[in-house]
Amino acid sequence: MIRFVKKALRALSFGSKRKPFKVISSGPHHSDFSEMIASETHNGVILMHEGVAIPSIIMRDKVRKSAVMAEDFILEGQQAFQAIQDILVQNNVRVGHDIEIFEFGVGCGRIARHFLRSQIGSFRGSDVDEQLTSWCSDVLSKKDARFSFFKNEYLPPLAVQESSIDILFSISVLTHMQKAAQDAWLREMSKPIKPGGHLLLSIIEDGEDQLPTGIQVRERIDEEYKREWLGVGDAPETYFSTANTSRYITDILKDNFQFVAGRSKAIRGRQSLLLFKKTI
Repeated sequence: MIRFVKKALRALSFGSKRKPFKVISSGPHHSDFSEMIASETHNGVILMHEGVAIPSIIMRDKVRKSAVMAEDFILEGQQAFQAIQDILVQNNVRVGHDIEIFEFGVGCGRIARHFLRSQIGSFRGSDVDEQLTSWCSDVLSKKDARFSFFKNEYLPPLAVQESSIDILFSISVLTHMQKAAQDAWLREMSKPIKPGGHLLLSIIEDGEDQLPTGIQVRERIDEEYKREWLGVGDAPETYFSTANTSRYITDILKDNFQFVAGRSKAIRGRQSLLLFKKTI
């Protein structure tokens, strides 16, 4: 456990300030990392960053398999938050105290937590995993009343009033859907966005020469990609890794959205960001 705690205590640098983690409790070391993730002792470790709790290691494992350590969770969330900010600013998309933001696939708030310090009207988020949205409600909503979260089903509809959202974003979500679910959600996500509002998506992007159909879906059958919600209701039995061309996404959205901008390798140096503006 000593190595884990030392790593967790490493100071992070956001801008010019360095803000260390605060360890509330800890336990013995497990040499087997999978055992650590399942361990009640390790999940009893409570870490804080900027006065906000960090979710337990088992929840971090659900949202990002290869970045479960606390500092990786914070830094990757910060990087995605900054990438979102950058593409919005570069394309003159205003974010202010009257702007309503929604994150589809919020997980345990890896990105959402960084909006706590933003001047926005409200932030709503949903996810297929109820444990993760419950954590967000218990921690982030109690920290800031502008934030609210709920569980969505694997397939539409999305329980959000039509034309109520200014900016809807979804990071590393389409990248885990098979074609039918991806197409359904792309159409569904247009409904809650106001005319003139924006949709921001991340995709694993390949060129049209590599993906002539615009989409490639691979099943992830390895043990580490099991999820409690798989096989429940309309959810498939297996997890997916999905790549798209930007034209494929744009063509599905073209009736309601205008493509504004794209940014290659914006998320973790792997996923592209695509920004759209709702036209009707």
